[in-house]
Amino acid sequence: MKTVPIALCIALVAAFPAHAQRPINPRPPQPAETPELPKGAWVEFEVELPEYPVADRLVEFNASVNQRNHSFIDPKTLALGDDGVVRYAMVIKVKDGVDNVTYEGIRCDSKEFKVYAVGDAGSRWIKATNAKWLPVEYKEINNQRRYLFKEVFCPREGMVKSSAEALSALKSGINAKATPRVR
Repeated sequence: MKTVPIALCIALVAAFPAHAQRPINPRPPQPAETPELPKGAWVEFEVELPEYPVADRLVEFNASVNQRNHSFIDPKTLALGDDGVVRYAMVIKVKDGVDNVTYEGIRCDSKEFKVYAVGDAGSRWIKATNAKWLPVEYKEINNQRRYLFKEVFCPREGMVKSSAEALSALKSGINAKATPRVR
């Protein structure tokens, strides 16, 4: 009597591995379809990080009467891409002596910004992970991006035409083509 249950167990164990190895989905995997971009869709260019900002070159700008920190752009990093993005290194000097350094881009046509990299204490860039385009929004304090968008890089007629125009607007406090702001 004891040999029947043992034989049955051996038969079941022997059959199980063969059953477990059968494919669950016998259909071969299909290649992933890559969606094509619609004609005229915007494509961002590959971005190379610029030289780290140098203190002697920084141009200060005042983004708001409520601004508590000092904001600067390194003009050597200012670049207008053929993809419609104005890229720049921004330095925010906080009153406690800390510098926040970022390499960013602003898209005038979509009113968005993106942080490509942040600076570390050793004056090196650290590429941003999962960087994505975010809306440029008004902020009561530390309104640098909106100021750069509205007053400097993206006046009423669209993106500035040259780095020289952007730098001139930055130094004067407003792009001549921009809608004057109320202070």
